[in-house]
Amino acid sequence: MNVNPAPRIVNDHTMVPLRFISEVFGNEVKYEPATNTISVLPTQKNLDQRKKIKDILMHSQEVMNAKKSYSMDMVMKSTVENKMKLRSS
Repeated sequence: MNVNPAPRIVNDHTMVPLRFISEVFGNEVKYEPATNTISVLPTQKNLDQRKKIKDILMHSQEVMNAKKSYSMDMVMKSTVENKMKLRSS
């Protein structure tokens, strides 16, 4: 992916363009120069995906609530190598 303008470090924080982050997550970005306003709006595809996820989670919750007991075996390993903070101005 091409990030334009490139990310930069400011006061030990990595600054990434809002447009890039928003579009990576499937949102539409609009800029109104007359008012110097940026709008980040979800696309219809994003809204549809959110609804599917919500429906799946609601169904999962209903199934779990209906169970009297359940068990789960798992092994989880996690490694965090870098910390990244995103800030908008």
